[in-house]
Amino acid sequence: MFYNITSQTNDILDKWKIIVPAIIVFIGWLVNFWIKVNLDKKTKRREIITSYLIQAYRKLEFGSGRENNISDDMKRDMEKAVADIQLFGTKEEFNAVKEFSDTMNEKGKGDARAVLKLLRMNLRKELMLERNNKNSDEIFHWRLK
Repeated sequence: MFYNITSQTNDILDKWKIIVPAIIVFIGWLVNFWIKVNLDKKTKRREIITSYLIQAYRKLEFGSGRENNISDDMKRDMEKAVADIQLFGTKEEFNAVKEFSDTMNEKGKGDARAVLKLLRMNLRKELMLERNNKNSDEIFHWRLK
């Protein structure tokens, strides 16, 4: 009788020796999967936002500093850039682009350098790029005539 209880206990322990590690592996797999999915979502989100803001920077910069030589396509691109910055930009970028667009609406012209500075600074930080020079606050436009 004593032998049967010990034998049954050993059988139960043998089963738990298999079940417990299997449960631990399964829980570890679930946690790892959950972490990877969330990391992938964050990474994809950052890639999308960065891509849109780089395009917004390019469109805004391309249309800036051209005096009165802005085509309708350039105007549309600048409007898209303003919209993208409103959608994807930081609070500071949003405020700067709002000020720029308000000035454009009131006066028919405006200075996009404040928006471009913020975009450049934040994009370089996001992409882990070093500051490009001592006067990195300076925005210049090189235009061929």
